[in-house]
Formats: sequence, C-alpha cells, structure tokens
Amino acid sequence: MRFVNGGKVTDQERYVGEVLGSFGMGFVRGYAVGCGKKTFVVDFFVPKFKVVLECTCSDGVPSHAVGVLAQKCAYLNYKFRKIKAGDPALVCGVLAEAPKAHPSRIRGEIYDILDEADFIITSLEELHCFLRGWSLGLEASRRVGDTQPQKGPQSDCGAEAGQG
Repeated sequence: MRFVNGGKVTDQERYVGEVLGSFGMGFVRGYAVGCGKKTFVVDFFVPKFKVVLECTCSDGVPSHAVGVLAQKCAYLNYKFRKIKAGDPALVCGVLAEAPKAHPSRIRGEIYDILDEADFIITSLEELHCFLRGWSLGLEASRRVGDTQPQKGPQSDCGAEAGQG
C-alpha cells in the first residue's frame, strides 16, 4: 500500500476525517491498495486495525439519489472484492449517504449490493454511534489481545441515531 497525494477531498470526507480524529483513530486519507495487477485508492485506511473506509454521497430527489447511490455501491462492492482478494485480513466498510432519503430506504437498496462490505453506515449520526461503539469494543478487545474492530454498529445505534 502507498499514500497517493492529490485528489479532491469532499466535504463528506473532510467531516469523516475530523470524526475519526476525534475518536483517536489514526488514519491515512487516499491510500493505494495493490491487488494483483490493479491498484485501488481508498478514502480512508486505519492501519492499526487494517480497516478500509469508503465514503459516497448522492444528493437530489430521494428516488434518483438512492438509485445513483446504488450504482456507486455496486462499484464499491467490486472494489472491496478485489481488495479482499489481495489481502483477506482487511476489513472494508462504507459510509453511503443520500441526505434527502430516509435511511431505511437507503439500507433497503444497498445492503444486498454491498455483500463484500463488513459494515455499512448510512448517516453521519450513525457514523458517530458506530465509532463510539467501535472504540469501546477496541478498548475491550485490547485487554484480551484482539485488535479486529467489531463488524457493524452496536445494537442501540439505530435507535440512538433516530433510525430505529
């Protein structure tokens, strides 16, 4: 893997970087992951825990935004499949947002598409909850020597984020 300089940082990525930093997650933005003959640049890589996080967002009318998001997620699923083929130990997750669409509609459309994702987050509120649960899980797992993150938000995240 190597760091790739350049590339435009979106507002969503800037915010995610701030949130990761606020939880003490060391990360690298714009990492290139070699997968055989292909190289994929990922939005965020948390090296200590071997986590790849991709961010995608689609604005606009909810029906159109969710359709566009589904197309983007299909590509991310392909990307995750190739990345995991190159390094099966990597944990791959996505923050997929369509701010004007209801989170349950987003989940209904993208969960089946993202079968290679280890975790799927559909809002910034859910990201906060996920990272809070993840950081607590990592603290607990450090005591027993396991450094793998928990795969998926804690059970109370949906209700806390107003989605349950």
